[in-house]
Amino acid sequence: MPSRWRRPNSVYLAGLGYDVTAVDSSAVGLEKAQKLAAAKGVTITTEVVDLADYELGQDQWQGIVSIFCHLPFATATAQASAY
Repeated sequence: MPSRWRRPNSVYLAGLGYDVTAVDSSAVGLEKAQKLAAAKGVTITTEVVDLADYELGQDQWQGIVSIFCHLPFATATAQASAY
């Protein structure tokens, strides 16, 4: 999801009490997300990643929110079939 969308979504979810990890290929976008979180008094974790190579792990997440995220078909299919 482009960082312009992630900023309010990740900060909103953190404001609801969720532990939020925002991932993006844009360090600039994630820096903006961190600044918005600080301004709103919440904490988010950010990771600069290439989602094509990002390991989701097993039993690591209670939920994943993916908004406006484009993955190569093979990557999306492989990750979805793991669950």
